Amino acid sequence: MKALFTTIVCMLGLIAVEPARSAEPITISDIEAVNIIKTIQGYMEQKDNRLEIFDRKKGKIVNVGVDKIVTDNPDCIVFPEEGKLAICVECTEKPAGKDNLGDVQNDEKGDQYVLWFIMQRGSQVSTRVLDTVIKSVNGVEMYQWSQNADGKWEATLIEEPAEATAE
Repeated sequence: MKALFTTIVCMLGLIAVEPARSAEPITISDIEAVNIIKTIQGYMEQKDNRLEIFDRKKGKIVNVGVDKIVTDNPDCIVFPEEGKLAICVECTEKPAGKDNLGDVQNDEKGDQYVLWFIMQRGSQVSTRVLDTVIKSVNGVEMYQWSQNADGKWEATLIEEPAEATAE
C-alpha cells in the first residue's frame, strides 16, 4: 500500500523544492503536499469552484476556476515567512453569465491566470488558505517575489512598460 501511494505521489509530482538559499534545498513532504492540495480543493469547493479575484491591470474582479495545482516546479513554491508558503495554481477565467440552472451560457474561455495561494502551513486540519495573489495573466508576469533585507519574501506588482510613441 505504501509503495502504491509513493508511486502515485511521484507520478503526480507532489514534491516541491524552495529555490536554494543554502547548499541544502528545503523540501515539502509528500504528506504536506497532499494536505496543500486537499486544502486548496476544499477552499474552492466552499466558493462553488469559482474564485473571485481583483485583476489590477483590468481594474475589475474576475471569476476563475482551478485547472492545476502546481507542485512539481521549484519556482512555483516560495516560503514568504516562517509557517507560510505560497504555491502556484493555474486557473482559467470563467464567464460571468449563467442561466437559471447554473449552466454557463456559452463555451467562451477567458484569460489564463496563475495565482499564488498564500497558505498557513500545518497539519491536514490546520493548513489553510490566507490569501490569493495573481502571479501572471496569459503568461505575462503581474507580480514578482523578491527577498528583502530581513530574508522575508514579498510579492510586488510589475509595472507595464510604457508604450512607445510613434513619431
